[in-house]
Amino acid sequence: MELQSILVLFEYETLNGGERSFLATLDHVCRAGLRIIAAAPQRGPLFEQLQRLNVETVAWDVHEPGLPQRQQSQLREDLRRLILHVGPDLVHSNSLAMSRLVGPVATDCQTLSIGHVRDIVGLSRKAICDVNQNNRLLFVSWATCHFHVARGIDGTKSYVVHNGITPSRPDSIATDLKKSLNIQPQVRLIGFVGQIGMRKGIDRLLAACEPVFSNLNDVKLLIVGERFSRKDEAVDHEQDLRDRSNREPLAGRVHWLGWRDDVPEILTSLDLLVHPARQEPFGRVLLEAASLGVPVVATDVGGTRELFGRGGGRIVDPNSLDHLSSAISTVLANPAEAALTASRAGSRVARLFSATRAAGKLVRHYSQCIKGKVHGRGRKM
Repeated sequence: MELQSILVLFEYETLNGGERSFLATLDHVCRAGLRIIAAAPQRGPLFEQLQRLNVETVAWDVHEPGLPQRQQSQLREDLRRLILHVGPDLVHSNSLAMSRLVGPVATDCQTLSIGHVRDIVGLSRKAICDVNQNNRLLFVSWATCHFHVARGIDGTKSYVVHNGITPSRPDSIATDLKKSLNIQPQVRLIGFVGQIGMRKGIDRLLAACEPVFSNLNDVKLLIVGERFSRKDEAVDHEQDLRDRSNREPLAGRVHWLGWRDDVPEILTSLDLLVHPARQEPFGRVLLEAASLGVPVVATDVGGTRELFGRGGGRIVDPNSLDHLSSAISTVLANPAEAALTASRAGSRVARLFSATRAAGKLVRHYSQCIKGKVHGRGRKM
């Protein structure tokens, strides 16, 4: 019997939260008897990982290096040809932008489609109409789902599938990272992990750390991640951040590590992860930190409270630098209490947000769509 085929559409060549979250479910999905075909750029970290995992791939390139952005009409024509060539039982768009692109094309090709919404951003009426043409829509948190449904996304097609992870304990220890950065063993480390961009709130983190660093001499900040946007405002924003980090009281105490492939090792080296986001649908790095027992301070935005529940982390007002700064100081001053809180978060993640659990839900959505059961509310899942 021929396996049911799922064409999974990736927008970027990078290996960030959305890509990692899908790949975490891959083994379980394949063992359920589904054939996964990844449509992705044939270069970069994502393609390399797909090759390592022996995933069947086809070329799909939205953002070709050095070339102008193609018109949506051209992208849709290219996608129509791709779908007709592959002939999948179902198309799964792994991002909001791809969900919008796929909706009308899949309808035209009479092919089933699922849109996976991993962002909390405003959409135009036309974009909402395009997204609603998918047979089913998956959201990474209730916060993300409620945001979009309130603005016109079809609630009868909307389901929540929280991201999941497979916890793994790295072999390296904190002294290895500190030694590589020429940091003394007794120094405590605060960390940020994520893309360098306005939405992530690094400017707020730097501002909140200024009074902390003025009072504590044995603390440094690690910023892990890179900027992907090439827009002038994004470039200027990063430069402003770097300039601020070079001024007192932060000067010499902020390490910019760029993109790293050893994030779990870095997380276990931290005394505290701070996630100061202005918006966060359902942060994967928060799942990773919680699963590794790392204390977390995070702003109360998007799906963050869904992840931690009650007592799993210090969740603070996103509009108050004083609250953020105070929470950082409190965690650093009370390591035993912070460890207990982190342990509760780890237990919650293991119970509710495993990769196996996420994959099981994804497989059910695939199966129900293909069998023709494309309606009903996600709350029943």
